[in-house]
Parts: sequence; structure tokens; C-alpha cells
Amino acid sequence: IHSEKIAITDLIVLSVDQNLDLVPVMACLACVLPCRMIFKGVQNLSYKESDRMGVIKEQLAPYADIVLQDNQTLSIRGKENKQLGTLHFNPHQDHRFVMGFSLFSKIGTVEIDHFDCVKKSYPHFMKER
Repeated sequence: IHSEKIAITDLIVLSVDQNLDLVPVMACLACVLPCRMIFKGVQNLSYKESDRMGVIKEQLAPYADIVLQDNQTLSIRGKENKQLGTLHFNPHQDHRFVMGFSLFSKIGTVEIDHFDCVKKSYPHFMKER
């Protein structure tokens, strides 16, 4: 078996106005890779299961530079030098953030409050992740 390194571009631009549910996981991915992701059409992101824009700003700030322009375009650039160790997250009872924050287990030990809220959309997530 021969494996090749997959190159990730430094910039990924996504139009998410019809797919807002992708933003929590993709925002976490931008932090873990790290790369820069621009999400266009995020004006309704705060009207989901949680104030997702607020959670992104609060929980991802240590791992990314986050800029919101005109309440419609969100730019997230993952930081190269992250503080590692045990990473603690609060998903604010939002199942998509549980899945997104789980990606951080690739770079450190992760603790997620209210992990069970993921059962809403993925009851077997803990076993299959």
C-alpha cells in the first residue's frame, strides 16, 4: 500500500446560505488543518440550535483568527501555533459543535461538555468516531 500526502489549499471559500449546518464542523476543521476558510451567507447562523456565530467566536478564538464582515461573511484562519494539552469545549447543547470539536482530537486531548446532545442527530457517534 502506497500513501500520498494530500495537499490542502490555504484558502477555501464556501457559499453556505443554503447549508448553514455545515459551518460548525467546517469552522473547526479550519482550526485543525490549519487553513483559511471564508463562509459567505452566514447572516442567519445565529438562528439555529444555538447562537452558532457566538459559539464560533467564543470557543474557536484560541485556535483561529475570526473576522465577521457585514454580518454576512465569516473568515476563519486556523493558527499555526495552537496551545495544546487538554482542550475544553462547550457546545452549548448543539450537536453539530460536538461533532466539530471532536476533530480537535487530532491535535490534542479533547473534553466536551454535554457530549450527549450529539444523540439528536447521530446516536452512535461516540462509538463510531
